[in-house]
Amino acid sequence: MLKQLVNRHGVPFALGAISVLFLYGSFLLVNQLEIMQQTEGPSAPPETVAQQPAQTIDVLLETVFADGNTREEHVTEDYYSLEDFWYEYEEWQLVEHGPGAAHFRQEILDLSPEVKRNGYLGLSDQMNVVLYTGQTEAMSIVKTFDDIDVSNLTAAQLDRLNQGMKLTNLAELEQILLELK
Repeated sequence: MLKQLVNRHGVPFALGAISVLFLYGSFLLVNQLEIMQQTEGPSAPPETVAQQPAQTIDVLLETVFADGNTREEHVTEDYYSLEDFWYEYEEWQLVEHGPGAAHFRQEILDLSPEVKRNGYLGLSDQMNVVLYTGQTEAMSIVKTFDDIDVSNLTAAQLDRLNQGMKLTNLAELEQILLELK
């Protein structure tokens, strides 16, 4: 009966048997390779990253705060792959990129450290509502709020602005501006 089966279905049977042998052989080969790697340890790639020359790029990092203040920092970066370089600045927005230079910007929804430390909301000599740092006599204006009509403010609000209203966080600034509008 086996002879009839082989004679009638010989080619499919032979192909099936060969497929089974190849499948079994590939499992043995993979198993043997795993055993060899475990005994020898991981093999090093033919050329490691450290052997490639480092590229240098000048980077301008611009931080823009909600109060309008900006900070700029210039750094020189050495990198081995562009993928690693872009990954390092993935939270920054690319403004400009050219050969050997990149300009990134990041917007922070908070007051700048200078305004947190020594910022006030008050009136300028031109009777505009301004955000400034320093003492009232020597104010350094950070931002002018032209959309606030001073003529509509109450006497108490004008008095508080003349004295200067100390600010410590963005929520406080936003609340005061809402009250003044």
